[in-house]
Amino acid sequence: MSESRPGIPAKLSERYDIREEIGAGGMAVVFDAWDRRHERAVAVKLIRPELTSKAMVERFEREIAVAARLVHPHVVPVFDSGVEGETMYFVMPRLTGGTLRDRLKAGGGLPLAEVRRLAEQIGGALDYAHGFGLIHRDVKPENILYASGSFLLADFGVARGGSAPGLASGSASTTGAFLGTPSYASPEQLYADRELTTASDQYSFACVLFEALTGQKPFPTQNVVEIVVAHTTEPPPEVSTFRADVPPVMEAALKRALAKQPDDRFPSVAAFLEVFLANLETTAALRQVWTPRTRAAAVLLLVGSLGAGLFVGGRLKDGDPADRARSIAVLPCRNLSGDPAQDYFSDGVTEQIIAQLSALPDLHVINMLSVMRFRGTTKEAREIGRELDADLLVLCTANRQPEGVRIGAQVVDAASGNVLMTRDYTDSTSGILKPQLDASMHIVQALSVTMRGTQRPGPTTTITQDSAYSLYMRGRHAWHRSTLDGLESAGQLLRQAVQQDPNFALAWAGVADVHLSFVGRWMAPPTPQYTAAEAAVASALRAQPSLGEALAARARLRHRRDWNFEGAAQDLRAARRATPSAWQPYLDYAKLMSVQARHEDAITLASTGLRLDPLNALNVLGLAEILYHARRFDDALVQVDRAIELEPEFAFNQLWRAMILISLARPEDAARAALRATQLAGRHPGMLAILARAEADAGRPEMARELLREMRRASAVAYVPPTLEAVVHIGLGDRDAAVDALTRAVGERDWFISELAVHPLADGVRDDPRVRALLTQMGLERVPTPGPAVPAAASGRRSAIE
Repeated sequence: MSESRPGIPAKLSERYDIREEIGAGGMAVVFDAWDRRHERAVAVKLIRPELTSKAMVERFEREIAVAARLVHPHVVPVFDSGVEGETMYFVMPRLTGGTLRDRLKAGGGLPLAEVRRLAEQIGGALDYAHGFGLIHRDVKPENILYASGSFLLADFGVARGGSAPGLASGSASTTGAFLGTPSYASPEQLYADRELTTASDQYSFACVLFEALTGQKPFPTQNVVEIVVAHTTEPPPEVSTFRADVPPVMEAALKRALAKQPDDRFPSVAAFLEVFLANLETTAALRQVWTPRTRAAAVLLLVGSLGAGLFVGGRLKDGDPADRARSIAVLPCRNLSGDPAQDYFSDGVTEQIIAQLSALPDLHVINMLSVMRFRGTTKEAREIGRELDADLLVLCTANRQPEGVRIGAQVVDAASGNVLMTRDYTDSTSGILKPQLDASMHIVQALSVTMRGTQRPGPTTTITQDSAYSLYMRGRHAWHRSTLDGLESAGQLLRQAVQQDPNFALAWAGVADVHLSFVGRWMAPPTPQYTAAEAAVASALRAQPSLGEALAARARLRHRRDWNFEGAAQDLRAARRATPSAWQPYLDYAKLMSVQARHEDAITLASTGLRLDPLNALNVLGLAEILYHARRFDDALVQVDRAIELEPEFAFNQLWRAMILISLARPEDAARAALRATQLAGRHPGMLAILARAEADAGRPEMARELLREMRRASAVAYVPPTLEAVVHIGLGDRDAAVDALTRAVGERDWFISELAVHPLADGVRDDPRVRALLTQMGLERVPTPGPAVPAAASGRRSAIE
């Protein structure tokens, strides 16, 4: 055992071989060290003893416990921490790529692409930490590490807790004690007698981005008094005076984030990023952002403390297939309790592992609806991997009993079937949420997966009571049935969940989705459903402002009801950052692009979402819809037939097949598909409308008119969207009746009316001046007139989509 270095507690030296000093600041000293127990290089950070007080120690122990739970690809994890005598310390990985400060020493600022990457990665890390109520308090270039092409935020050991993101911190206050670095400190932090909010980190981060762009700090003086005066009273210089290529929107975002008063800044770091990165929204940049594996190599080693649970098993060896993995599928967790009512708990474990895996770099994580097809499967690993295009499979079991919970997991190489790792988790309680979170987090941490490519933000978890969470999981379980009964059951369970916990953001987002699904699929009256969905979204975002599911629901409202296409796009970009493994924001964004005739962008987005959930019939059908609006009818038919193979009893698959066949001038085939849809959906108005249109196109107008009369009779007891009537009238050549129906659709905010500019079945009236006026009312007057159908052979993309 080596002797303790001066100033290093003896017990700390027993665990770590403390080597040379590698950094020092006003708060701490950092040493290069070797972790004897785990045989790995680490960095040990010692808080200066003169800062130690009883209150500081209590706060440090409380907040470092939260910081140690952060699992994010751009947060340097905390391996160990503690207090030895008067010395507070924490241990993190020893990364050798240097810091942002090292990269800034050359002067002149960084390339714009690198600044954007810095903003997205570190901003995402801050927003993630703020979701846990943590305020970093010392965001500066020295605490931003660089490793294998990616930026990582370090030093959460001096973070402080807040009562909620964006709100003033409570019991963790240390009035009168300044912790941080003056050159990057917010005005309220410099005063040291004010409560801090997440807006303080936003200000510090804006200072860092200012320096990354210009090569100098906003207030470059070295005199501490002058720094304080400048930060609290002087406006920062214009970025454009130092650098001409900085986009105006980026400069404007920085100016607001550097406001002296916290309330004048953005409501969150995520909102700041939304504006700062807004210039990325061009076709070329959009493709770059959403095309996987396009950025520099990055390495993330997720190794953490075991927490409350106990894990046993091995670890992956160098050269294992996981080192080469690019796609992973978590098969449905098997319920070993013997009680089918516990299926929702097992599904929750599956979802939590998927959510945690989505934080790993450039890893395609197959979504829930695709993997659920393999519940109880007897297929071999190689066959499953081929169907899902997955390199690795995670097989798990869950046994929840009154005396406790046991969760096991195996990682399997899909190509060989070899078991690469085994983990077993036990919890002596019979809870729901905590075992799912702890088990999934540590299963993923234990993988120590080495990945390359685009880094993604980690998941933010809504914490609630077990009873409400149980209702939420049962609601999600019902949702996956994709039936009207399942949707109604999901709505009841989710509403019960929010009654038990009014701050349960995920459940509120689910309530919003239920209302929107009633409008979009089951033809409920739009106005009351939109109003209820809007209220649910507001409740979700009050509880968790950056919740991806709530932002995606608000985007659908902005698209379908408000025709606020730019606002919807902003929400979907934020939702994609918040839930990077989710397919729905990609498909929703694709539909948003589609109604504006941005077809190539729409196809790219929908195809990317499909890679995340390849066996989800709704996702496949979504791509068919996008191709249909782009008039690639043959390609659309290929996709809809795939959807039918996946879900042969799903009526909407047949409905879309009928529409495509109508546009391919095959009305008899279309009528057969539409008739099958009506059989599956029980004379659903949407199915009747497409059947009537097929009959009209087939030269049977009386049959079409009889079906139209049936739709009108149905409207006495159920809502029939006017767009459906318009589709039939167009087929019958009744132009005035069609325009009247479309006018009513605009007034009623019909879910489908935003597709008017591009939908092939509206071709018969789109040139009418009254219809052009409707398009102007919706802000779609600049959408180009649709061109002719694109043959599959001419598109040059069919094989890639398949």
